[in-house]
Amino acid sequence: MPQREVDEMPRCQSCGILIPVQEMIKEHEGHLVTVCSDKCFRIYKTYWYPRYAGTAQKQSDRKS
Repeated sequence: MPQREVDEMPRCQSCGILIPVQEMIKEHEGHLVTVCSDKCFRIYKTYWYPRYAGTAQKQSDRKS
C-alpha cells in the first residue's frame, strides 16, 4: 500500500477528521462525498447537506 503525506490525506466531509486509509466515496445529489464511515454519510445526508448546502451554494455564487 503506498504511503501518503498528511497533506495528501482527505478529510471526512461530515465530521472533519483526517482519513488516513480507506476513505469511503459516496454519491449524493450528483456530488461525490468523501466520508470516514456510513454513520458520517447518514449525518451528511440528514443534517449537513440540508442545513449547509444552500449556504455553500450562495457563497460560491458570490465569489464568481
